[in-house]
Amino acid sequence: MDTSEIEANLKLACEFAIARKYAGNDPYDGIFSGKLENIRNRWIKYLFIQLQVSSPVNFRPFLGIGSGVDIKGLGLFFKAYLTLKRLESSGIKILDSHILDREIEWIRTYLMDHSLIASHGLHCWSGHYFNVQGRKGFLSPNQPEIISSTLIGEGMIEYHHLFGDKQSLEVVKGVRDFLARDLLRNEDGWNYFGYSPGASGRIVYNATALGCKFSRSSGLLLNESSQISIKRMMDLIRHVQNSDGSWNYSFEPETGRMGKQIDFHQGFILDSLIDFAAEEKMEGIAPIEGTYQESLLKGADFYWNKQFLPDGRSKWRWPRQWPVDSHNQAQGIITFSKLKKFDPKYLDHAFTVANWSMRNMMGESGGFYYQKWPFFTNKIEYMRWSQAWMILALATLLENCHE
Repeated sequence: MDTSEIEANLKLACEFAIARKYAGNDPYDGIFSGKLENIRNRWIKYLFIQLQVSSPVNFRPFLGIGSGVDIKGLGLFFKAYLTLKRLESSGIKILDSHILDREIEWIRTYLMDHSLIASHGLHCWSGHYFNVQGRKGFLSPNQPEIISSTLIGEGMIEYHHLFGDKQSLEVVKGVRDFLARDLLRNEDGWNYFGYSPGASGRIVYNATALGCKFSRSSGLLLNESSQISIKRMMDLIRHVQNSDGSWNYSFEPETGRMGKQIDFHQGFILDSLIDFAAEEKMEGIAPIEGTYQESLLKGADFYWNKQFLPDGRSKWRWPRQWPVDSHNQAQGIITFSKLKKFDPKYLDHAFTVANWSMRNMMGESGGFYYQKWPFFTNKIEYMRWSQAWMILALATLLENCHE
């Protein structure tokens, strides 16, 4: 496959982020302002955030909402640049090696400086530099959560493999112990990973799947008991899969209430199943030809046929088609790239998704747009939601093309 267009656009996208020193806005930073954060009513805060998420006009400058460097976004950039570093051994050079090495070290230092180890005793990270008011909860920059912590932990594993850095292994061990100490839940017969410390009673399926994937790769399974616990959680993910191959977002055992949004989180779960099944095969516990592959391919079929159109456009939240969202596009590229080991058609579709994204959602300066509707495009260039994810996606696609 000719990857020259992807390489050129990836270089441009990286230069866009580097020139801005990774600072930008985020869809959910709607109360990142002294005036708005001081509002006590959580529903008003939630409303301000949702207005910013939906608006194609960026009102942030008028509301005093500044930009910042997002921790989760930096975790994505970290993994993307480490992928580019691995690609150099295949003769693929997207950035000058000196620049790439400099950015990798700067990001790693920034992430280490913003670890919450001082307040939590173990390495862990919050997702964002701003407060987020949700319908049911509140997240702050001082509250660690599973997605960012495992994402950065995975980056540290990759950094160790590339550079032999022993400190990175200590960081990985800290994240591993954070998950085991603060997030592992056993409630009413349900084993799962909570989203953040103190959060319980709600199983977020993709968060549990990501926690299992990281636990396996970081060596959490130090004894038979913990091994059984992780396997039980992955079996739960298989068990709650819908008959059509999809997964709901969450489940509350006490109330029976389900969060039914089906979007890029489907890709998260598929990625976790791919990696977990590969690890299981390596250790000879549950071969990939068994039940995990069955669940994986069933989910992949839904992802392929229901959540994406043949031309490479993703649906927003199935079955709703609009808007086409940059995060959905990026996750599709990542997941279809990784699924190539099961069928080469998935890699072909990753190319289709990437080409549609570059031609319809990328500006001349290298920034990726937020969303595209039938008659207009929301051209706000969010650094974490759009730019970081698309750079990781294109880097992942290139790596899978050259394996």
